[in-house]
Amino acid sequence: MPKRHVTRFSLGAFLLLLLSAFIVGCGSSTASTPPKATATAPAPTPVPTVMLTTYKGTGYAIGYPQGWTLQGSGQQVQILDATQDQLLIQTATGSSGSSSSNTHLMETVLQGLLNIMKQGSKDFKEIGGTQKTTVGGAAWDQRIFTMTDPKLGPIQFNILYTQNPKNTGQIITMLYGTTTKTFDKVNTDNFQPMLQSFQFQA
Repeated sequence: MPKRHVTRFSLGAFLLLLLSAFIVGCGSSTASTPPKATATAPAPTPVPTVMLTTYKGTGYAIGYPQGWTLQGSGQQVQILDATQDQLLIQTATGSSGSSSSNTHLMETVLQGLLNIMKQGSKDFKEIGGTQKTTVGGAAWDQRIFTMTDPKLGPIQFNILYTQNPKNTGQIITMLYGTTTKTFDKVNTDNFQPMLQSFQFQA
């Protein structure tokens, strides 16, 4: 049996969590030469430089910004700021490193988190399907959800999950989110620097 730990908590406490410009240059022209336009590919939005404190968890290390606090230990850790924007890291280790075992374990952990999110909320829905993203040099599956909390209003949260490449029996899940109206800013200013600092460990 896989070892798994999921803490029950209120939706409000958890999810008051809880995450392109282009330049066109015009060429000169004469009466005999039609105007030419050149486009420069948009530069990626820079991730702000943020001072981070490193936390070493079970199978990973991650940095979190000043003013944020860390709660929990072992298989479940929450990182949150004063306004309760939040990132949750959940780990689970199966009895074997087989592909089928890991897939089942991943689905079990994911479904457990989703069931908790659905409690006390309405309009719970997924935006798009499963996407791929890269964190810590490895590919993760990513799913995006929205819901309406009775007290907080619209909320968005993203769930990322993958197998630890340095410990093939371990599944790591990250969930981060906040209110929909503040998600983009919090994602740019805080969540993305945290994700970029993430490192797998054996």
